[in-house]
Amino acid sequence: MRTLKELSQAIGKWADKNFGTKRNGFLGICEELGEYAEATTGIDRVDALCDILIYALDHAYCEGIEVYPDPEARISGYGCNPAEVVQVITIVKGQLAQCELKNLQGIRKDPATFDKRRSDLLNQLILDTLECLADHHVDSLETLNNTFDNNVSKRNWKDDPENGGGYSHVVVEGDGASITISSIKCP
Repeated sequence: MRTLKELSQAIGKWADKNFGTKRNGFLGICEELGEYAEATTGIDRVDALCDILIYALDHAYCEGIEVYPDPEARISGYGCNPAEVVQVITIVKGQLAQCELKNLQGIRKDPATFDKRRSDLLNQLILDTLECLADHHVDSLETLNNTFDNNVSKRNWKDDPENGGGYSHVVVEGDGASITISSIKCP
């Protein structure tokens, strides 16, 4: 199983191949947060949280932000309900957006302070999302690795911009205690 740093590299290289420079992890996180808020099943929520992590790790890759080492303690979840998950992730996402905006506007522009704040906030977003994923009774890092390996990495948006080469559909099976993520190649 890959670490978060290794996953960031693998995701970034996959996204380079599929999208080049036409990508924005920041917008992807927003889109997936909306999907999470609209999800009606635990399985759909797990899928959205994994996608938030994939976009966050790609954002780190694109921006050269070092992903902190995997948490030493086992991630056990915050005990959040779905509405609280949206709030937890939105707060950190908003702080990260403020940091990025102020840098873009050229105010509060001490480069060292900006880089550290941005790195800390993105890594906090990753950790919070892992914790929220654990609230769905799955091993966060293992589920993230499986989502990338069994689904996302198989997509080829360059050759098939409409369907990702047929791997744009995720099959998630489970009973809450254990979830298996795989993909199906659609005709």
